[in-house]
Amino acid sequence: MINPIIKREVQTSLRTWKLFFSIFLYVAMLLLVTWIFLDMQLSQAVYGGFSPASVRYLYGILAGVQMVFVYLAVPSLTAGSISGEREKQTLDILLTTKMRPFSIVFGKLAAGVGLVFLMLLSALPVYAALYYFGGIPIGYLLGATGFAIVSAIFVGAISVFFSCLYQRTMIAMLLTYLFCALLLFGTAGGYLVYYIQVMNQATATMQAQPSHAVFYVLFALNPGAGFAEILVRLFQNMTLNQVFASGLSNGVMGNVPIWVVNVISELAASVGLLSLAARRINPLRRR
Repeated sequence: MINPIIKREVQTSLRTWKLFFSIFLYVAMLLLVTWIFLDMQLSQAVYGGFSPASVRYLYGILAGVQMVFVYLAVPSLTAGSISGEREKQTLDILLTTKMRPFSIVFGKLAAGVGLVFLMLLSALPVYAALYYFGGIPIGYLLGATGFAIVSAIFVGAISVFFSCLYQRTMIAMLLTYLFCALLLFGTAGGYLVYYIQVMNQATATMQAQPSHAVFYVLFALNPGAGFAEILVRLFQNMTLNQVFASGLSNGVMGNVPIWVVNVISELAASVGLLSLAARRINPLRRR
């Protein structure tokens, strides 16, 4: 049986023109970037020939736009999931139904992420054009979309969690953006400081090496690290930890791609955040 929350939210969204207009703008932007890039490459091909490898750069640009879109769109779609019900004074009514609190927050998350999934799915024909020109394996084309969907679920879970904590949608949205920025740039900055210190120590002692345990702990919930590794593997056929230090590629953990760690960690964290959000709105929770 379909979750009633998902059914209601999807029906409400599909009845408005805003969703379809947003999809149109998103796909049109990707098509414009693709057309400009390919036009420049084909115009130069008259003199030097067309290299399919150059399409990889376009793939990186489009995949980057896709990830930015996820981080900007998901909080705006999910930050008002619970706080909006509070503002309309309908949350208490919703809690009196037979639905469990976890089903409510899960339905809100699925509805918001589902709309983003629809927009990402509509962009696949643009990626198919890259496969036509060559230079991009099909696994990378589908992998970028799959990784973006997992990231959307994680960001959406964060947004729903803050929406349960605070009564104002704007506050929940701002905190989601700040928390995501901390995950993206705070962990990267922290590892950069650690890496510089270890390299300075290695220069002095000729023994120190960066710990891959620190690498995985800091970047486990950083989707930017997983996305960067997808690009690094495409261009250099290397994992991201191998870029920082060859010592990180040794051992069992050193051979695990960070994007795999991201996917597992983000899905697990999403379940944990939804559980905390459900407990927060549960009127029978222990105080």
